[in-house]
Amino acid sequence: MDVPPRRPGVSKQQHIADVLRGLIEDGTFAPGEQLPAEPELQRLFDADRGTVRRGVAVLRQSGVVETVHGRGTFVRQRRLIRHEILSVLRAEYAHVLAGTMPDRGLFEATTGVPVGHVEVAIAYSHVPATPDLAATFGVEEGTKLLCRRYIFAVDGKPHQITHSYLLADMVEGTPLADPDNEQPGRGTLAQLHDIGALPEYATIDIYARMPTPDEAATLGMTEGTPVLVDRRRGLFSGKVVFVADGVAPADQVKVGLDIRLAQL
Repeated sequence: MDVPPRRPGVSKQQHIADVLRGLIEDGTFAPGEQLPAEPELQRLFDADRGTVRRGVAVLRQSGVVETVHGRGTFVRQRRLIRHEILSVLRAEYAHVLAGTMPDRGLFEATTGVPVGHVEVAIAYSHVPATPDLAATFGVEEGTKLLCRRYIFAVDGKPHQITHSYLLADMVEGTPLADPDNEQPGRGTLAQLHDIGALPEYATIDIYARMPTPDEAATLGMTEGTPVLVDRRRGLFSGKVVFVADGVAPADQVKVGLDIRLAQL
């Protein structure tokens, strides 16, 4: 492996990071492949161990590589999954109005992941409305909400966490509040339709932030990688009746918006 000369004004650790990044981008080191061990990098870059470690840390913090204790540093394997948020939301609404069931679950429809490749872990709990959720629902802070947490794994690897929030007093005693009535793949719109509260309007906000420690651990994220959040609100008779926050590693998601221009 030939190492290009360091450019003027570039620190040695940044030079190491830049060269290794270039070798990863041109395919010299493929996804999942191990980088040379520290002694070899020290020799190649004529640098001490601390400088090599700091150079590799630059790549690790930007999510390019990951270090496995006792094994070494590897190029991260990324699976970029397209989330078709708008078209699937419209399709879900159409199925509800027609009284039909989609031929696959909503997560599979949203992402295009084949049926049978997705596993979902589900947990129900009651939580007080945070200031953010209280403002979104238009209720007092601390109002009791039903939180339904879904962890979606694709081919055995966690990909997304979704927290679906409903007003507890609205769904108390209905199938929406009973985890035994959970039907994986059947969306919140259909469930709200069952209780006479089908939203006629929805909003979607998409933004990036750094993950919480729990999110990073659950999704197996590397240091320095942000998450992409899509927040959906459903309104019935002018009031917000559900809020859903989907959280996934930002380097594994691309948001797709398919728009029929003739309808604009």
